[in-house]
Amino acid sequence: MSFGAEPSLGERCFCAKLANMTRMGTHRFVQLDVFTEQPFAGNALAVFPDGSGIPEHEMLRIAREMNLSETVFVLQPKPAQDESPKALRRLRIFTPTRELPFAGHPVVGTWNLLAREDVVPKPDSGTGWTRIYQELGIGTLPVDIEFEDGGIVQVVMTQGKAEFGTVLEDAHEQADLVRSLGLAPEHLNENLPIQVVSTGMKFLLVPVRALADLRNCRINAALLTEIYIRHGATGCYAFSQETIEVGESRAEFLARVRGEQFRLRRVARWHAHHQEGGADGYGAACESTRH
Repeated sequence: MSFGAEPSLGERCFCAKLANMTRMGTHRFVQLDVFTEQPFAGNALAVFPDGSGIPEHEMLRIAREMNLSETVFVLQPKPAQDESPKALRRLRIFTPTRELPFAGHPVVGTWNLLAREDVVPKPDSGTGWTRIYQELGIGTLPVDIEFEDGGIVQVVMTQGKAEFGTVLEDAHEQADLVRSLGLAPEHLNENLPIQVVSTGMKFLLVPVRALADLRNCRINAALLTEIYIRHGATGCYAFSQETIEVGESRAEFLARVRGEQFRLRRVARWHAHHQEGGADGYGAACESTRH
């Protein structure tokens, strides 16, 4: 599945040096705001454009120190073992608690940055598309980047094959789920299933009737985490099919991001480390695949 975006990095792009007591040296990183045109909005991301000198056992510690939803370490690809296309770079993606095999906004944000830093070859005319391949925990996947006059227009990522898993049908478990979201059973959209869906990582998708109900979600993180982990998911993605603006050709949805609201195709993500996430390309792709 492909997921396209115009991943503006806002006006915020910090560069710094990182050093620690293990004397692993200094390593440049860039902090980005993805899926936004405003500084300090969207979904924050830290990227180490050259993570080759960082010891593997230090990556999780660094991500924990960053304390962002994800931190990406860009590495040279491993030698191809099969007929997969040759990857331009390998991405290792970490939350503050663990490594992820795949994620959405870290891929889009990282390749936006790498294209700006001339890692990605541009079309000869400066305008057109470039396809590259990236190595992730789930395998080698393409990324398509559009340029115009040498500048980036958009990044389109291809996700893994969609897999549809467990449907949560037990009435008692559904009651616990809506309680973990601070809602009532009547707030669920009964025309759609509560289901685990994956295009690389498993998410529990929860259909909610109205945007007003979605805005009123009050999360019981411990209970919600217990429920989605029980079903093998890595997060929960609550969504509504209600549009924000009547008459638009593309349905847009409300996202709740750290207490603020903005428009997205789908809605909110909660990470396993009990933090509500920002705009999320991977979770949105799971949701749009299912519905």
